[in-house]
Amino acid sequence: MNQGTRFCPYCEEFLPLDDFGHNAAMKDARQKKCRVCSQIYTYQNCAKYWGLTSMTAAQWRALCKEYDHKCAACGKAEFLTVDHIEPYHAGSKFKGGFDLDNVQPLCLRCNSKKGQRIIDYRLAKRAGVSLEAKADAD
Repeated sequence: MNQGTRFCPYCEEFLPLDDFGHNAAMKDARQKKCRVCSQIYTYQNCAKYWGLTSMTAAQWRALCKEYDHKCAACGKAEFLTVDHIEPYHAGSKFKGGFDLDNVQPLCLRCNSKKGQRIIDYRLAKRAGVSLEAKADAD
């Protein structure tokens, strides 16, 4: 184990300490799971509750790698959050799913800005256009 890394027992990888959230109760003040595994764990539990399938942490990491670990909307290399293209809940009626066909990697800023709207930034990647840049130009 290198200095400044920690082992995530869920994805079974040594990762930088910055990839682990804060937890004052732990000896090293870091969460047991890395942030990605924590997100995926939450989505898997929600999917299980709704009787659906969910992506795995390995699938999410592969999707982030496909985007060069950059936000699908603005292209910045920041911590990526799971964005549901079609929101996974709207009031009490379930809509979008937790599978890879309904998620895209967005930074926290772009994910918050998008909110509950249905915007598929993956289409722009396929066309080689930045939707965020286009929206700023309008």
